Amino acid sequence: MRNGVAQNFMNVPLNIELHKNQELIHNSFARNIVVKAGKRFGKTKLATYKISKWAFSDPGVYWYVAPTYRQAKNIAWREFNDLIPRNLIKRRLENELLLELVNDSPLQLIGADNEDSLRGPKLKGVVLDEAAYIKRYVWPNILRGQLLGANGEPPGHAMFISSPINPMETIGKDKTDWYKNFFDEALRKMLSGNKDWAAFHYTIYDNPTLSKEQIDEMRNDATDDEWDIEYMAKDSALGGTLYSEFNYAQHVMECKTDGELVRGIDWGIDHPTVCLFIYVDVKDKRIYVEDEYVKTDSSISESCEIIKRKTGLRSVLWTVIDPSLNKRNAVTKMPDKMEFDRNGVPCVPADNNSRGYSITKMFFKRDMIRIHPRCRNLIKQLKDLQYADVTGDDCTDVLRYICVRIHDLMFKWKDKPEGKPDIVFQRRPFSLNDPNLFSKNQFEHASDFRQEVNSF
Repeated sequence: MRNGVAQNFMNVPLNIELHKNQELIHNSFARNIVVKAGKRFGKTKLATYKISKWAFSDPGVYWYVAPTYRQAKNIAWREFNDLIPRNLIKRRLENELLLELVNDSPLQLIGADNEDSLRGPKLKGVVLDEAAYIKRYVWPNILRGQLLGANGEPPGHAMFISSPINPMETIGKDKTDWYKNFFDEALRKMLSGNKDWAAFHYTIYDNPTLSKEQIDEMRNDATDDEWDIEYMAKDSALGGTLYSEFNYAQHVMECKTDGELVRGIDWGIDHPTVCLFIYVDVKDKRIYVEDEYVKTDSSISESCEIIKRKTGLRSVLWTVIDPSLNKRNAVTKMPDKMEFDRNGVPCVPADNNSRGYSITKMFFKRDMIRIHPRCRNLIKQLKDLQYADVTGDDCTDVLRYICVRIHDLMFKWKDKPEGKPDIVFQRRPFSLNDPNLFSKNQFEHASDFRQEVNSF
């Protein structure tokens, strides 16, 4: 008597209290629910609650699908075990991330990073958590077919819940954002009267359990596009410039010509060779880009002569260079960096990790950069460079290399824990938990960026 069992468990109490906006989503009768929500709205809690209610009210196979198996295990497995009372779980298999409920409904957690594991059984319901980070192919070509009803039965339930994809994660990767159009189409269907589809958009401010004052403080510690994407769930930022914090009126002006002089170089064969000349005011934590050299079709020796001529008799603290030049040249069998060393421009390889984008953007937001108007190529790239651009970033790449090294080796950072005297750190390694640049909890789960994006 499966129907009788289903009826008995339809109103089973679970260990959760939804806030009012989560309730609005949960109360939707649509068969397909699409949610676009910012971080800290409570996406994962809502997703686990919704699919658990489905599983108790209509027995069958239910899947919670996360972008990776690791994310499903580290976050959602704990959520399900906290949510569902022990007396309502018939069997628990942690090695398979499977909960068998007392009404015989299997509820399993799956990682979309293994597409083969998604093929197989008929499903009564599925939740795609952080759906934007799951390949577009998965829903229409795999999961949707497994939700189809047979013998006159209606199709199963599906819930899609995600923040927009962060374009910082797409730089240099074969990754695109399909979720924006998917959400827009669900919204169109709902507004046109299709009862099978519902679409909801919420921000961090729509979680009434959070303090507005604390949210506003977090706002000050985030880059503009990061805030719009991660917390406000805005798609418009995806088409914006990479360095949206750059403001011509604020950052372009006559520069100081004292302090420590450093240089950064990106040498190119099929793109321009770039050198930026920067003075560093260590005490005031500000950098001054006072000149640039941008030239196409020049050899290393020719570039070095011009760089040395523009440097003159000034003492250079260090010169950082594109780390790819530290690899062996297929023709000369020697690293191109050694050619710069041999021609009188000794260099150290740069740190090309993506953290440099966050550091440079926050330097602009903290008003720590000044650029001389003569640096027109750098200024143009800062104004025009888009997230998806794969060319036209030579000057901004050099600026990024320099900012990372200055952050790591030259600036003194000061933390002042509450109730304690100032503690000064010098030459401290970069940390995503650095309160001088980023909010204290912003990258709490940095070992797995999807965990961080999905934190609740």
